[in-house]
Amino acid sequence: MGVHDFIPDAAPAYLEHMLALWKKNPKSVSAEWRALFESLGETVDPEPSSVNGQSLQSTSASGLEAKAHALVRAYRERGHIVATSDPLNLSNPQSHPDLEPASHGLGDETGGEAVDLKGDAHLGRTTVSGLIEQLRNIYCGTLSCEFMHLDDPAPRAWLQHAMETGAGAPDDKSRIDILNHILRADVFESFMQTKFPTAKRYGMEGSESQLPLAEQILAEAASLNVSEIVIGPMHRGRTTFMATFMEKPLAAVFAEFKGQPWHPATLDIAGDVSYHMGRTVERALDDRIIRLSMCDHPSHVETVIPVALGRTRARQRQKADDERRQVLGLMMHTDAGFAGQGVVAECFQLSNVQGYRTGGSVHVIINNQIGFTTDQRDARSSRYCSDMGKIIQAPVLRVNGDDPEAAHRAATLAVRFWAEFQRDIIIDFVCYRRQGHNELDEPRYTQPGNYETIEKRPTVRQLYGDLLRTKNLVTAEWEDTRERDYRAELSAGFDNAETYRPNTAGSGSTPALPFRRVTEAETEHPDPGVHTDKLRELSKRVHRLPDGFTVHRNLARQLKERATTVEQGTGITWATAELLALGSLLDEGTPVRLTGEDTRRGTFSQRHAVLLDQITNAEYVPLQNLSSPQAAFEVFDSPLSEAAVLGYEYGYSLADVESLVLWEAQFGDFVNVAQSFIDHYISCGEEKWLAQSGLVLLLPHGLEGGGPEHSSARPERFLQLCARYNMQVVNCTTPANHFHVLRRQMKRDFRKPLIAMTPKRMLRDRAAVSDIDTLCPGTNFQPVIADPAMMSKTGSIEKIILCSGRLYYDLDAARREKQLESVALVRLEELYPFPHVQLTAIIAAHPQAEIIWCQEEPENAGAWSFLDRRLECVLAAAKHSGGNARYVGRPASPTPAAASRAVYEREQDAVIATALQSG
Repeated sequence: MGVHDFIPDAAPAYLEHMLALWKKNPKSVSAEWRALFESLGETVDPEPSSVNGQSLQSTSASGLEAKAHALVRAYRERGHIVATSDPLNLSNPQSHPDLEPASHGLGDETGGEAVDLKGDAHLGRTTVSGLIEQLRNIYCGTLSCEFMHLDDPAPRAWLQHAMETGAGAPDDKSRIDILNHILRADVFESFMQTKFPTAKRYGMEGSESQLPLAEQILAEAASLNVSEIVIGPMHRGRTTFMATFMEKPLAAVFAEFKGQPWHPATLDIAGDVSYHMGRTVERALDDRIIRLSMCDHPSHVETVIPVALGRTRARQRQKADDERRQVLGLMMHTDAGFAGQGVVAECFQLSNVQGYRTGGSVHVIINNQIGFTTDQRDARSSRYCSDMGKIIQAPVLRVNGDDPEAAHRAATLAVRFWAEFQRDIIIDFVCYRRQGHNELDEPRYTQPGNYETIEKRPTVRQLYGDLLRTKNLVTAEWEDTRERDYRAELSAGFDNAETYRPNTAGSGSTPALPFRRVTEAETEHPDPGVHTDKLRELSKRVHRLPDGFTVHRNLARQLKERATTVEQGTGITWATAELLALGSLLDEGTPVRLTGEDTRRGTFSQRHAVLLDQITNAEYVPLQNLSSPQAAFEVFDSPLSEAAVLGYEYGYSLADVESLVLWEAQFGDFVNVAQSFIDHYISCGEEKWLAQSGLVLLLPHGLEGGGPEHSSARPERFLQLCARYNMQVVNCTTPANHFHVLRRQMKRDFRKPLIAMTPKRMLRDRAAVSDIDTLCPGTNFQPVIADPAMMSKTGSIEKIILCSGRLYYDLDAARREKQLESVALVRLEELYPFPHVQLTAIIAAHPQAEIIWCQEEPENAGAWSFLDRRLECVLAAAKHSGGNARYVGRPASPTPAAASRAVYEREQDAVIATALQSG
């Protein structure tokens, strides 16, 4: 095996050159090259001798140029390592072996020799010393670039050209604008510190250049006809960013810091702190209007990135932006979060996947070089916080935050690169914090040395103001005038804060339906159903195959059986009812987006939303071929990701409230990995931010002997989060109820998340079917399904067993076998909102019957803890005299289910027997 086999992608001439250097003098190359050549069994040449009195170490012109080319490549690959990126000079290495001229055979004696780098026109003809100076200026300054890890030569060449030609540098007018932005940031922070010295604002001091950076991203995007930027924000500098870049009224900013809620008091919501709030604003730039949409987010701020990506994709669909050039995602991160949070890696894995691509994003890392109090050495193992982006070979522009011109240039290049290649690019904006993590934190406890350096460091405004004054671009009087004018503006806003009253019903970050408090009665909003003729017509279209399309023989039989059940009007299965629900919505003009792990087929081979020709491998999507015109239907298999994908779909549902958006877990307990998005967004987004989402979670649920995993979707966790009609939790037992609950999502004038425990084994249970007339007008979703026997045997019902989900069918089969006519089974199909009125009416008709709540989950799981007190209220309202409701189920357990199927069956039999036994 030779050197070319070892590094097949390296340039052959470059490898030969490095090998030749090593053969002549092993010390002339780096330790890595020496180790490689020695491991391959290469040998060093004998000591050089003289020929015709001339030393072999004398360098020919062609040899000199080969060495110079090798040095150029080294700077392109490694120059960023020694760049002056850190304004505090805490982490700027001074040298690297690969960048030493001697490592490439260029000794001090060659410094004055001329070299002509043919093929590198941007570097041109120069001396060796001049070349080194050029390379250090290009690749080792306050703007550096990591790009040589890209496999694709086109973006690599583009970035090389941009760096070596100085593309994107600001002109004098832009320099003045840059200083004005920095001045406003500096003055705003000073004003806030004076007026609110004990308030947390996560100030911009030390990172003021992020403001001109953002402004240039906006300007460059607008020049490329981008009409909207969706922003996934972070904390650092947030208040300043909102007051300047997002043009939030100053009176509103100051009113919130004085303690006034951001929302009208009449809305009666909990709200959130100001630095978590999003905002939407239309900015005017010359003759263009560009919409900025900043997402709301919780304190665990990296979780907002998939939400912002989902919003970006939704806005692209709404604008018919198929080329993904009108809507740009701007994702802002912290250094600690970008390096430490796994959701970042998950988002990068989504970036080029069919169902999730947005045409790339511009990522800006506000790199404070610290995470709260954690030093970089403890925050990550990688060299850079940005290294996570190498998952998708994203290039990195690294900027010294104290050089606002470098920040401006990075912004320009980043947006141009995005527009050219439709892929992600990262700006690693290296800066610092003048305060602690917030203004009440004392950073010297943990970083005394750093803060001694920071205290002595001039501000960005001082540094850049001095620079422009030396260039005669501004005067001290110019700065004084602008500071005086802006302080007057701030003072006026501060004074107006006393009388400021919010007049909008929302943070403005979501184009949601108008917010209002939903009443209990409205949660029962009916689905008008679909006429029988329409259902049969839809079924024919769904089950019709294109001419010559060869479907798998087993699936062909399954499709035929489905079509027959609809035509005959009986035996309609869960999967068939779901396809009819989605198909009818599409036919009525409602777009549908369905994603998740194995969703196209379905985990249990039940859905088959996408059919594949067994000969040609061609795909056919029946729900995309219902009629013309029809609404758009999207169905995608996702990567094996729950957190980022669920966050993405939540963001999508916020931006597109007119589409039915569904996410399906492979098994219900997979949603555990996405708990943060349930706790911080889905359950409370409306209560905090007025963010209305109609997202549907389809979570396969049920103990069926499969062990602790894949058994429970943990309904208890969702129920614990339920309050103020914030979401719906259902565990349906009939295909008809599943049909209606999906359609109901889009038939209301408000949106609420729907958490649906969906079946597994029940998908093929012949008892769990519906007739077509239960899908038609006049029928509806039933929150409670009473036992038909209760209607005719009012006085003879001795026991009422309340249950939910698949357990009903096991209880019913055992009851029939035992011929227990005095036992009634009542199904709670909707656990929240709790059907208090319907259940009270049922129990009031049997005031002396024993009441049992039966579940298959352990006592500390499932719905029991949620229902216990609610059932007490129901029994009281029903004037029930038969005692309190009694629990029947498995005992409390740390795990959802036993591992052994035999144990499961024994436990299940015991639960059913106990529930049905007399006395």
